[in-house]
Amino acid sequence: MSLATDMMVWNVTDDRITERMATATHEAWPVSGTAVQPPPVAGQPNPMSDFIRSGKWREGYEASDDMLDEHAEKYGLEDQDWRDGYWDEQ
Repeated sequence: MSLATDMMVWNVTDDRITERMATATHEAWPVSGTAVQPPPVAGQPNPMSDFIRSGKWREGYEASDDMLDEHAEKYGLEDQDWRDGYWDEQ
């Protein structure tokens, strides 16, 4: 299979050559991995700089709390809630 810059795709086999146009989205969602993210390591400094942390907007994060709670409950992810203590370091 070959992909041209204009998104034309050729599938070449012994029997035939098939041409088609590929479609792609720029808003692709990530695929779930096989591993669970480990918890934070106690004593490890926050890798984000003060400049990056100063740009956090608490009200914006809290606006999605109800949705995040519902999602965590639906998929049993309550033990992975990163929001616990998130604002304490500010």
